Amino acid sequence: MLRNLLAQVDQLAHVYVLLNMRGYLPADKLFDKMLACYDLWRSDENLCYAMAYVSKKHPALQAAVRKAVLESKALWETGIHADGSGVSVLNQDFDINRIQTSVAFSSEEIIDLYRRMLPSIGLLEQYLPKWRKHSDYEFLFNDWTELMYIMTRFLKKNESILAENQADYADTLARLEDVKRQ
Repeated sequence: MLRNLLAQVDQLAHVYVLLNMRGYLPADKLFDKMLACYDLWRSDENLCYAMAYVSKKHPALQAAVRKAVLESKALWETGIHADGSGVSVLNQDFDINRIQTSVAFSSEEIIDLYRRMLPSIGLLEQYLPKWRKHSDYEFLFNDWTELMYIMTRFLKKNESILAENQADYADTLARLEDVKRQ
């Protein structure tokens, strides 16, 4: 049965099953299959977390996880429309910090992730005070608390790289703290 599944992984559910059956599969076959089906799991945050966890001793799979994170549309996503006219409901926040417990990013990648965060902080600064005053705010499914926590943890975890290479690092951290207090 596992041989058949290995031969035809074409759905997210198959990837989950293989990961759950990893103790019964040769590691090289599992890793090869996970790399081959990258397009299936790269935009699923939960599978990215799982891939990061199982990739600890597999550099090629770690590289695939880094690529998935760097290309992720969910990373730093606020759901706030660029013009401030509304908010899209997000079902979860992509926690880069969970990935970083297993996968190391280069300084250049950390800086790239930081720069991608800045527009999201700008949206939060601009629109969060407005949305918190809105009569329907209590009915929003996302108050951005978790996202701001993830951002803060990322900034502090990578402080040595960011403080040395980004002149606006301290200001960015202060801006985020200000938004959290509003």
